[in-house]
Amino acid sequence: MSRFGAFLVERGLATPEQVLEALNMQRRRQRPLGEIAVEENILTKEEVFHTLNRQMENRKLFGELVLELGIGNISAQDIDRLLEKQRQERPAIGSILVEMGVIDIEVLTSALEQFQRQAP
Repeated sequence: MSRFGAFLVERGLATPEQVLEALNMQRRRQRPLGEIAVEENILTKEEVFHTLNRQMENRKLFGELVLELGIGNISAQDIDRLLEKQRQERPAIGSILVEMGVIDIEVLTSALEQFQRQAP
């Protein structure tokens, strides 16, 4: 469970089941790293396809496998940048909970402010 999700559960603003459902929705909506790499012209669609096929065989992370296989002209820094872009594009769990009708935007705003004040 995310830290903010746990915060919402502790405050009685969401149930663990609702937070887990929101996290699953968040994961499903996250764009694949290969798609971002093609968009950024770092890998071709063929290179992504080849990597995904190999990934099915050995269950490694996409970025790790691309580097291991030496596919394209991609560096560890490129992977880090793509992962950061993927994280930035990922919908926030709070927004998903609002969309689900679990909390409203005012409650979310207040909870985020409280959460940020307590964060180290």
